Amino acid sequence: MKRRRILALPLALPVAACAQGAGVPAPTVAATSSGAPEATAASAAVSAATVASVDATAVAGGARLYRLPGERAYPEGIAYDTTRRVFYTGSLADGALFRGDVDSGVVTVFSPARTDGRATVLGMEVDAARRRLWLAGGAAQRMYVYDLDTARLVRQYVVPAGNPASLINDVSVTPEGDAYFTDTQRPVLWKISGGQDGPGELEPWLDLAAGQVPYGPSANLNGIVSTPDGTHLISVHFRSGKLFRFTVASRATHEIELSTPVQNGDGLALDGTTLFVVASGKITRVALTPDYTRGTTRDTFGHPSFMLPTTLRKVGDRLLVINSQLDTLAAGRPVLPFTITSVPIPP
Repeated sequence: MKRRRILALPLALPVAACAQGAGVPAPTVAATSSGAPEATAASAAVSAATVASVDATAVAGGARLYRLPGERAYPEGIAYDTTRRVFYTGSLADGALFRGDVDSGVVTVFSPARTDGRATVLGMEVDAARRRLWLAGGAAQRMYVYDLDTARLVRQYVVPAGNPASLINDVSVTPEGDAYFTDTQRPVLWKISGGQDGPGELEPWLDLAAGQVPYGPSANLNGIVSTPDGTHLISVHFRSGKLFRFTVASRATHEIELSTPVQNGDGLALDGTTLFVVASGKITRVALTPDYTRGTTRDTFGHPSFMLPTTLRKVGDRLLVINSQLDTLAAGRPVLPFTITSVPIPP
């Protein structure tokens, strides 16, 4: 396997693509004017300089790179523990889980690949108050919850059989500890109650088949976040670029009125009424109204270290952005090491 090295370059906007997860169509990659995929051009550009022999290294524009161990990391989701200032990510390729210290930059294996039969991991979320790590199991149609402090499996869930088969894509946890999962293939929002006595049972919380959310044969609902007070959930629809607000108490669905659709929307991070959306290889910042019913696109930005980013988390005045490289999964020729970019939020 060929190893490449990472270059500090001027700011630029990278590949226009969005990962779908295991068992779904290959990611769309936009072509450059020469007809070559932008992903190939970007990969070639970052192959020219040196990665420092430390776990986190500085690159262009005040960014840092966190290096993941192993040659098949293929990270897809990310979660952040505010109590201990560590992040978690997981491998779509083999289900390995990693934990990284934001300050020291050291990244270690939290749970080895295929532990507890866990073959793939997509979205993830930390419930810091209850010391839980929730995982979305993709096309394996599973959800997992782990103890943050011991890496012990608390409980595993299997989605009931149905047509179409589920693809459990992302998860968000409300302040009450309840976990909500998007299903990219089946028109359902799933819920697992998360009280102090332990996680509850899996339920199909909201049927989307006859509602406002369009569901078709390709990718549908993707990233999901809870509002700070837990009264609403916000999710992005990949194909249409629409955002939807779901009211927890009433289960009402409301399409958020957007100034511009966020095409190929994937992972989300919400900071008050500012929503960061990973879409088409970049980050789009959307200013939402206080009731989360309307949104205006403020700007779109990227970084030369981005390599098919899928999702992100806000940590202070920075964003941790996953460099999935899922466009290299089929050929098995990733740019090593796999990384997470910590990038300053533009003013």
